[in-house]
Amino acid sequence: MSKHPRTCAAAPPPMATACARAATATLLVLVVACLCSLGGVAGANNAASIERSQDGDLMLAPAKGAHPVHGSISGIPANVSPPATTTVMYDLARLASTKASLAGAGSPLRPSLATLVGWADYWTNEADHNRTFSVVTKPNAGPSGNIHDFFSLGTYWWPDASKPNGLPYVRKDGIVNPETFLFDSVPLSQMIFAVTNLSLAHYFTNDEKYCDAAVKFIDTWFFDEATKMNPASGLQYAQLIRGLDEGRGIGIIDAKDLAFVPDSAVLLSATGTCTAWSSAKKAGLSTWLQQYVGWLASSPHASAEFAQKNNHGTWFDIQALALSLHVGNTSWSQFLAADALKRVVVQIQPNGTMPMELSRTRSMHYTWWNMMAFFELGAAIERVPGAASLFQYQGPEGQSLQRALDWVAPYTLKNSTGVWPYEEETPFDHGKFYQIFRVASLQFSGATSLHYERMIPQLPGTVDYQNSTINLVWPSKH
Repeated sequence: MSKHPRTCAAAPPPMATACARAATATLLVLVVACLCSLGGVAGANNAASIERSQDGDLMLAPAKGAHPVHGSISGIPANVSPPATTTVMYDLARLASTKASLAGAGSPLRPSLATLVGWADYWTNEADHNRTFSVVTKPNAGPSGNIHDFFSLGTYWWPDASKPNGLPYVRKDGIVNPETFLFDSVPLSQMIFAVTNLSLAHYFTNDEKYCDAAVKFIDTWFFDEATKMNPASGLQYAQLIRGLDEGRGIGIIDAKDLAFVPDSAVLLSATGTCTAWSSAKKAGLSTWLQQYVGWLASSPHASAEFAQKNNHGTWFDIQALALSLHVGNTSWSQFLAADALKRVVVQIQPNGTMPMELSRTRSMHYTWWNMMAFFELGAAIERVPGAASLFQYQGPEGQSLQRALDWVAPYTLKNSTGVWPYEEETPFDHGKFYQIFRVASLQFSGATSLHYERMIPQLPGTVDYQNSTINLVWPSKH
């Protein structure tokens, strides 16, 4: 077996939280091959947080009509321009700077590269994980009867013990039903986990074996007739509640990180040494994404998810905006970038709290989860020509991303004098704020920037700052 990091804490961006979720799944139902220690600091080094969606379930049925603040996504025309030739989720110029820095033998980023390569070797060696991720590995097809249609179950929904057949399922907020790990949300997140890992390793090392392995995972999910996902049905059957429905808008969050795949494709092309990533495959991925975005732009499920006033709405925006850039739908990306400012006003209070997240049984987790979505959205909006900065935006009463971060930050640190005053049903790994603090230090200037960088060592747990792959994607400027 190849050598790979022993804990999820070492996972490269955006994979650590997915790794942790996969480790949990492996113990519960033995279906996910991410050989990670649950004793690690899960998520401490996550960069884009591919965490199998464990949210959802605030609504039993889709919202009716237009959102009172956001309006409707229906009728947004496709003003098509050439698709993005750069990354959307990553800053390609920053990655190029990192690559140049790594050329020096004494580069301080080399330990982080070693972590990334360790994971890449793991995914390259099929004997280690013995798995290619596909929609056809689930135990049965969903309501459509087509095994190629994406199908997942509501994360917090369980059989009703008072009913002979357990139907309809009932909600237990914050408690994951292990049955959900058998279906498509796990292989989707793990495919993105592997492809992102391998493409970054190829980009930084020019080693073609990582390119070949990444392309194999892409082929399996998107192209191979026997194993591919049907893009035309999108996530129509995602996060189904047994006995209640055939899928919900809430399930769109299962694909929240899908844009990392076309980002990865850009990295594979950028080296000029990835011969397996052919022009035909580039065109094939573009066609698949166009079909999926077509579903996303027209589905009632998407309208329902867009209308959400909590993290679901934020995660929808980042998925839809990033993918619209990748397929060249400039009108939709511009619409979503402008609408994102409204989300700040709707979701963040003048004091920085996010009440919809604080109402959950895992309130610290969901506060972090929505902050991750907002920070990813802010980064993607920087790729939209003429769009206002989400990081710098302030609402009429001072609502802003920075104010939200400043409110929660003191509760995340080792020597915090305050006790988290809200419910947190399961232990939360404060190391997950590492990425947020690092990005904040890059986005905000002057003394404020240094302030956030200095918070990182104060996070509790065993956060491995020197070896974290976050340093490759968002290297410190201090």
